Amino acid sequence: MDKNLVDILWVAVCSTLVFAMQAGFLCLETGLCRSKNFINVAIKNLIDAGICVLIFWAVGYAFMFGTSANGIIGLSGWFQDLNGNDLWKATFFVYQTMFCSTAVTILSGAVAERMRIGAYCASVVVISALIYPVFGHWVWSGALTEEYTGWLGRLGFVDFAGSSVVHSLGGWISLAALLHIGPRTGRFPKDGPPREIPGANVPFAVLGCMILWIGWIGFNGGSTFAFNLLVPKIIANTLLGGCAGMVACLIWSGMMGRHIRVDWAMNGVLAGCVSITAGCHAFTTPLAVLVGAVGGILAMVGVDLLERRRIDDAVSAVPVHLMAGVWGTLAVGLFGDVELLGTGLTRGRQILAQLTGIAAVGVWAFTLGWLMYFVMKKITRIRVTPEEERVGLNVSEHGAQTETLDFFLVMDEQARTGNLSLRVPEEPFTEVGMIAARYNEVMSNLERMVARTEAIVKSSMDAILVVERDSGVLASVNPAGLELLRRKEGELEGTPLTRSIRLESDAADSEAMGLLERLGELAESRQRVAQVLTRPDGTQVPVETAATLSEVQGARFYTVTLSDISERRDAEEKLRAGRREKDAIFEAVSEGVFIIDESGRISEANPSAMHLFRSSMEALRGRFLWDIVFPERLRERVRYGVARLVANPRDPVLGKPIRTSCTHQREELPVEIVFRRIQTDMTVGLVVLIRPMGATLSRGTALESLPF
Repeated sequence: MDKNLVDILWVAVCSTLVFAMQAGFLCLETGLCRSKNFINVAIKNLIDAGICVLIFWAVGYAFMFGTSANGIIGLSGWFQDLNGNDLWKATFFVYQTMFCSTAVTILSGAVAERMRIGAYCASVVVISALIYPVFGHWVWSGALTEEYTGWLGRLGFVDFAGSSVVHSLGGWISLAALLHIGPRTGRFPKDGPPREIPGANVPFAVLGCMILWIGWIGFNGGSTFAFNLLVPKIIANTLLGGCAGMVACLIWSGMMGRHIRVDWAMNGVLAGCVSITAGCHAFTTPLAVLVGAVGGILAMVGVDLLERRRIDDAVSAVPVHLMAGVWGTLAVGLFGDVELLGTGLTRGRQILAQLTGIAAVGVWAFTLGWLMYFVMKKITRIRVTPEEERVGLNVSEHGAQTETLDFFLVMDEQARTGNLSLRVPEEPFTEVGMIAARYNEVMSNLERMVARTEAIVKSSMDAILVVERDSGVLASVNPAGLELLRRKEGELEGTPLTRSIRLESDAADSEAMGLLERLGELAESRQRVAQVLTRPDGTQVPVETAATLSEVQGARFYTVTLSDISERRDAEEKLRAGRREKDAIFEAVSEGVFIIDESGRISEANPSAMHLFRSSMEALRGRFLWDIVFPERLRERVRYGVARLVANPRDPVLGKPIRTSCTHQREELPVEIVFRRIQTDMTVGLVVLIRPMGATLSRGTALESLPF
């Protein structure tokens, strides 16, 4: 078939646009994946372009466009020599090679973040050499000469630019791969709804979508193989189909009460373009809008369907390319202009031909794809290990080092070892470097706080035990605790609490929950309780026990404080003994003894004092001393004197015997009184000693001559 230079130039330009779609796929897939995998995603797009071109040149082109064997497969044209004068043949080869690479690239996004690079390269070889070329032969064989020889082409099946040959085929193979390889770790938790895995750079993905949309102009426009009057219509329909798909997704999401999401908008654009591809030359403008809109909605339905079936498609390749591709192929029979289709079939027979092609690509691509991965799994491992997936394919598959990876590795080491002294490398003038600098500052502050806390705990005189609430296992014991329990460092950690201590009446065979429940009561009451601690060696010691319940990242534990109160108990016993001795002396003294506070009120009196003044302790307590002891004419002077003695610890009257009169049975009795001052940290008072004088001792004494 002769082609003028304008036609050749147009197809060459369209080939360039289609090849640019590889860059669009790269941006789209990289942006929708996590940063730990973006190198792997990018290199797959680069690799499949290189492998695909070589394999298609060597064997794929022959299978697709060689001399047909009963419309099934081509058998000539291996290792094409494109150095001759046939410009159209070379241009046609380049254009068809770009279509093949597009079909292959669809798989890359679907299986992103989990397929090994070797398995992916093997997939590219099989798809480029066999799966794509054979089905392409069924539909497009003879396109170079415009004499279709493939069995679907002769049947009247129409796929103008590849809704089925490229997109559905890539979608079916991707579905087969997803069923074999399984979802990404964490995508579908056993308990709970599916978890979204957000992309690392959504604006970059949008850029990829725009590049693909631009490339689609060449994808559809170049399929005329001539720069003719159909080209403007095809380009317009391609643009309108993408717009309709996007707007339909936005309206649909609004009607479903959902937020407008960027990935849905992108899916709408791409699904609209996929839908319009099969019949872009035969649709009227309104029908092009309708076909694109339905394709966008079907893509959204497909995303929900895969999620319900727990099939993890990283970039929604199956809904966009498979479901929209099937719809677009069927829409050719439903809405395509039968005259422009040029098959000579009626509407009904055209629909039947389209359904036959849809079924054929499904059976062929899905069956061979499923068998391909079944055989691969028998030979080698097609999926990365969970650890490799956790670290990221950038590292596990390519040994790449990034700032983010360095950051992650340091954090992972800190989590594994608990070493807070590790620091993240700080690269200046980068976002990750700025985050690393702030992270290091946080870790420095945390390290100081932890060191301060550890110093407090280690220097504490009280035993501090950290106990896991649910298991009752000792997590840590401070030095004071080891000393109290008479154990060495490392002997108690990891052992049940009941093997280390017993408190009060705990029996030797008591269950862990018994002691833990008591700790729970202490933590809830926030009280300190005196108990008897039985050490592991059987010795006992009185302790004061307190407990608090804490929770950190879902783990609950008790912090138990044990204070050795042996010395306090001894001191209390000595104090009680001293008090008993004091009370015995106090009661045995023959003189009357009063203890008064700083205001002069009586707080205590010994039996002699109560006997002397014929009164009980209940009647004396709280009364002013001068009202009980002294006659009325002396009371004001005594009140003044008491205030003076309380205020001045060096007053010369203190300790000096004073001879005066007191009231005894309504009569005045000569007595000798001694005042002594007593003082504690909080109070001041006086001890008043009263001894009756006999008649001989009192004769000639001025009993009213008080020294104040």
